[in-house]
Order: sequence, then structure tokens, then C-alpha cells
Amino acid sequence: MRSLGPAFLRLLIASGAASVGLSMTAAALAYEIYDVTRRDISVGHLGLAEAVPAILLSLFGGYLADRYDRKKIILTCVGFGSFVVLAMWLSAGSLPGIRFIQILAAAFAIGIAGGLSRPALSAIEAQVVPAEQALRGASILSVVGTTCAIGGPALFGQVAKHWSVGHGYLVAGILWSLSWFFILSLHPTPAESHPPGKLFEGIGEAIRFVWKSQVLLGSMALDLFAVFFGGAVALIPVFCRKVLFVGPETYGLLVAATPIGAGVAMLVCAIRPPTKNPGWLFLGCVTGFGLSIIGFAYSRWWVLSGLCLLLSGVFDGISMVIRRTILRVYSPVKMRGRVAAVSWIFIGASNELGALESGYASEWFGPVNAVLIGGIITLTIVAFAMIFAPKLRTIDLGPREVEA
Repeated sequence: MRSLGPAFLRLLIASGAASVGLSMTAAALAYEIYDVTRRDISVGHLGLAEAVPAILLSLFGGYLADRYDRKKIILTCVGFGSFVVLAMWLSAGSLPGIRFIQILAAAFAIGIAGGLSRPALSAIEAQVVPAEQALRGASILSVVGTTCAIGGPALFGQVAKHWSVGHGYLVAGILWSLSWFFILSLHPTPAESHPPGKLFEGIGEAIRFVWKSQVLLGSMALDLFAVFFGGAVALIPVFCRKVLFVGPETYGLLVAATPIGAGVAMLVCAIRPPTKNPGWLFLGCVTGFGLSIIGFAYSRWWVLSGLCLLLSGVFDGISMVIRRTILRVYSPVKMRGRVAAVSWIFIGASNELGALESGYASEWFGPVNAVLIGGIITLTIVAFAMIFAPKLRTIDLGPREVEA
């Protein structure tokens, strides 16, 4: 940790506070929208509300990250997110119809902040972490971010039980604000001057580069489709009500199970980076993720369900470290923000649109069948990736020069 420097420590604390605040906000929004509507599809609407702006603005956010001060971009977006979350606290207790609109509006606003800030966050990492420490830095950041995200849902569950659902937003807003102050104190190494040209030319350059890179495109596509079809987290509120018959406290524990598993896996990766056969390990972890999701679909005991979610987090945590390092190692310096933006489009689509898919599938086939089908599709996608992206099996995560 000491070899990574004080700037890395500040980035680490800011990332941790933001992770707790964001995961707590997400848990509160998901729980509240289902509580207000009592319809499975409402979870999908929530995912769509956040996905649309995040996906539409990510490429623009990448362009901004390569052209302007990344720190200022992040400060603006995190400050805006803090305002939105605190506004949800102040408006708690609204009539159900009005509250439904407020929840969707909040998700939409957070999607805007995420779409514009995520490329800058990914790109600024290279200004803080030395190239020779890329895999270690990615592991530690992933560990802290995911481990801190564990506290969000669990903390929301406790606040909702002992205080109120609305006050969950107050705690989350305080954490967002804490992250803002640590970002303000961050002094990253100045980025090399490689400003892109015109907006659409700069965006097109990054898209063409990713399209030609089998490793980047393959890893992004695998993440997109595996999580899109295999995501069970979005349906946890539905499972708690219809399948497991548990309350908000257990809901918080189940939502936290996935990041707990991911945090443990990332901690191991930070101590022993996955440098040996990372490609095969990556594909194996996505396979394990799919099998865990199938186990969750069959479970009728919340402890077993939590264990399946925990295992899905372990597999996703390892693959997340590898994906993050692929993005750093295989991206050219001059378009790092824009390539990160393309990556975040895949990730945003897989998470938020995956929630939409899960909501509709649950409405049509029932929550159990929806998750089961998704797990089976995930395993099928891994098989396709092994056939059509063979370079994923032999990726090299050591320092390298990348030509655009």
C-alpha cells in the first residue's frame, strides 16, 4: 500500500465511501419501488430508468475524460448525486403514485452522474497507480470498493428496520458527500496531453479500436451477456416476498451476500494477483457464476440462497479484477477515457438493462424460472466466447505498450 502513494490512499477512501453510499441507495430504491407497487416489473423499470442516461452519456463522458480535468468531472457528478440522494430523504413519505415517480427520477439522475463520471474515474486510476502496479492497484481498489459495498445493503436493512426506509437516503447522502471531500483532496499526476479531436471523431476512434481488439471486445461482451441474463440480484426483493418469505433485514443480508463474496475474492487477488493463466481463470469464473445463479433459482431456504449469492460474488470478484486489468493494460494512453466509456456501456447495459430483463422475465415466467433460464444462458455464452474469442484464453496482463 505504501508503495502506491498517498494519492492512491485518498482515491481508495473516496471509492470506499462512494461504494457504500451507492449500494445503499440502490438497495433503498429497489426495496422501496417494489414496496410501493408490489409488481415484479417495477424492478425492471428502475433498471431502465438508470440505464438509459448511463448508456447514452457514457461515450460523451469518455470524450470529456480525455479532454478535460477528470477530477473536476468527478467532483461535479458526485456532488450532483449527493444532492439527489438527500432530496429523496427530504421527500420521503410522499403518496405512492408520487413516490413512484420520485424513485424513477432519482434513478435517472444517478444514471446521468454515473454515465459522465465513470470513464473519468477509470481513467484517473492510471494517473494514481503506476503501470507496473496496475494489477495490484486494480485488485486493492476492487477489494475496497466491493467490500465497502457490502455495508450498503446491510446498513440499509438496519436503518429501515430500526428507523425508516427514508432515512436510509440520509445516511447514503452523507457517504456520497464524504467521497466528494476526499476526491477534492486528491492530487493525481497530470495526465499526458493527448486531447481527442472533434466529439464524434474521438468517440468513433475508440469504438473502432475496441472492435478490432478481440481481448477487449471479448471480455466486454462476455460481461454484458453473462450479467444481462444471469443477474439475480435485481430480483432479490421479489424472491424475499414470493419465494423465501423474509423481511427487510434478511433482504439487506441477501443483497450484501454477493459483494461479500466478491470482496473476499478480490482480497485474495490483492495478496496473490491472478497472473497465471488469467484467461482460463476468467472463463472459469464466469462459468462458476452461471452455476451459482442456477443454485439460487432452486433454493427455498434463505441461508442457501445467500450462499449461492456469496459464491456468485466470489466468481464475479475474480473476473472483475481481471476485466479491470485488461481495460488498463490493453487501452492506449491517448484514449483511455473513451475506451473506459465503451467498457462502461457494456457494464451499464449488463447491470441496469439486466434488471429490466429480469423484471420482465419474472413477470412472464415467474421469478424462479427467470433466474434459472438466465443461469443456463450464461453457461451457453461462455461456450460461445471460448469458440469465437480464443485470445481470451491466452491474455497477458503484464505492462505493455499499446498502439492505437
